[in-house]
Amino acid sequence: MVYSNYSWTKLLMKNYSEAVHLALKAIFLNTSIVDTYVTIAYSYYKLGQKDKSCQFIAVFRAGFTR
Repeated sequence: MVYSNYSWTKLLMKNYSEAVHLALKAIFLNTSIVDTYVTIAYSYYKLGQKDKSCQFIAVFRAGFTR
């Protein structure tokens, strides 16, 4: 949870690479916080890595939709 929250903070600060790094840690630790996937997808988008952004949107949609 801490990594998810910290990654969101970094996103708000427009430190997108650090937001990605922290969000990946949260995902590796099996976070159940949906916003982590939004954080990482948006951060990748802002970093110009649209393919990676789309990958995490797909993971989010597959794992958190009913």
